[in-house]
Amino acid sequence: MRSTANAGRCYRIPAPPRDGWPSVAAGPADLEPEDVAACAPTASRTELPRVDRALFRPSGGCGFISEFVACGMADALHPNEPLLFLSALAACATLAGQGFRTDRNAWPNQYVVGVAPTSTGKDAGQKLAAHLLARLGVGDRIGGRPGSGPALQDFLLLAGVKLFNSDECADLFKNLHAKGNGEPAGASLNAQLLAAWSASAGVYHRRQLKPDPKAAKVPAAGWNLQATFCGWAQPGAFFDALSPDDLASGLLGRCLVLEGDPLSLNESGANLYAPTDALLDWGRRILKSGGRATFTGEDRPAPRVVSPADASAAGYRLDLLRKETKMRLDFETQGDHAAAAAYGKTFEKAEKFALLYAVAENPEAPALTVAGFEWAWRLVTSSTAALFERVRPLVARTDHERNVNRVLALLRERGIAIYDTATAVRRLSGNASDKD
Repeated sequence: MRSTANAGRCYRIPAPPRDGWPSVAAGPADLEPEDVAACAPTASRTELPRVDRALFRPSGGCGFISEFVACGMADALHPNEPLLFLSALAACATLAGQGFRTDRNAWPNQYVVGVAPTSTGKDAGQKLAAHLLARLGVGDRIGGRPGSGPALQDFLLLAGVKLFNSDECADLFKNLHAKGNGEPAGASLNAQLLAAWSASAGVYHRRQLKPDPKAAKVPAAGWNLQATFCGWAQPGAFFDALSPDDLASGLLGRCLVLEGDPLSLNESGANLYAPTDALLDWGRRILKSGGRATFTGEDRPAPRVVSPADASAAGYRLDLLRKETKMRLDFETQGDHAAAAAYGKTFEKAEKFALLYAVAENPEAPALTVAGFEWAWRLVTSSTAALFERVRPLVARTDHERNVNRVLALLRERGIAIYDTATAVRRLSGNASDKD
């Protein structure tokens, strides 16, 4: 009888004996666990290094974010703290909407992506956010994933503030070079997400790609429209979709990407996705302080301007800006343009997260603090470093180059030093010279 004591462990199937397996019934699948070489999960090509979990529930503030995560962890059948944290950021940004900005004109919209296998609690945070927004009377801000770039711009121009949710968003990061067979379906959506991010601090113009009889109902432009994107992707599909152009284009650099936890079980989870009274109260306070109005057309919002709390916070923000500038210049000097692009939005994202920290901590009197900047900077830099170190060796402009990079990565994992990468690539490509 097959043992179930080690169910869920990862097993490496051994090579068959010289004489072959005694019978089909006694093949690898029927071996006892002690007869199989058990292996702990290793750091694979599609596994991100972990970001400090303390960042998911900031101490001393961020009441809305911490309350959202706590509510989701208690209610979900399969709680997943990093993904709940990302949903909390998206919900907070959507509630803040057009009601807050910093004195440097940074607005609260966010793009967040959770990387996790299927059936690990990915939808719990999105459903909790949707229930929360509906209970607070701003259910019109909830949206699914638009099917195209024109659809995204129409939704955004009509609503003013929109939370776009997507269960599988890996194809957003595909580009013309990823498959070599023409423009993918998500290219225009990718472009509109970039446009919406940039226009959150200014005016967003409708780009009419073809005649549309419904266009008359859609405003031609809108001020400070806030598009927040919250998407999930499976590790293999997400990393397979990436290429160097994604780093250079900037969409990936604008996203906060975190890896979810392994599957876990909360036996007392009710899976109701019902916000607690405390979470509802936090949401009401944010809406009341920032205003519930949605602005479209030529109307410009008049948000609360959130400034540094004191000279220390102002000085700390300036130090972070100088630090990012130096970091990018160093990458450019080294010729590492992909790294320069990946870290190019570090300060901008950090200021946006510091704004969310301020709003979530004290909606009635938000202020940018040293604690908020420290939390935001650690969150952005650690997640970017974790993602970039996994992405850089695997991305390529063609399928063949991608496969070559994977072979080289596998050789390094096995302890085989590759001192001359160019020669190794030529050999693997069948283009080695006599000298090689």
